[in-house]
Amino acid sequence: MIYGCTYCSREKSESPGNIPAKDRYSSKRVRDVVTSCSKRSLPLLFLSGKFGLISSEMKIPFYNQRLTEKLVPQITKMAINQAKELSISELVFFAKPNDNKLKPYYDVIKTVRDKVGFKLTFEMLEN
Repeated sequence: MIYGCTYCSREKSESPGNIPAKDRYSSKRVRDVVTSCSKRSLPLLFLSGKFGLISSEMKIPFYNQRLTEKLVPQITKMAINQAKELSISELVFFAKPNDNKLKPYYDVIKTVRDKVGFKLTFEMLEN
């Protein structure tokens, strides 16, 4: 199956309880990717520094955990299993270019691609 994907955002809704990831992550980038995937009829996934590769509909609590180099092995292992469960055949990864803070996210998604064997394309968003 073909999916759209982007990374989580620092800006989050502080609504109590568990809410869908697409509503929890509240940055303009996330809103733009949600809109783009909806127009293309692509189910959307998020690469989260806490939960791995999750559906935009997965209900998650408020949290504050960026994906760091230290967490890459743990999140990679989790995301490989999640990607297999999702039967990903192709992933369109939406990201902003030239941002060193994204290196761990790129490292995870590229390793997952290599281990699971799906097509990975990148769509760069404006800064």
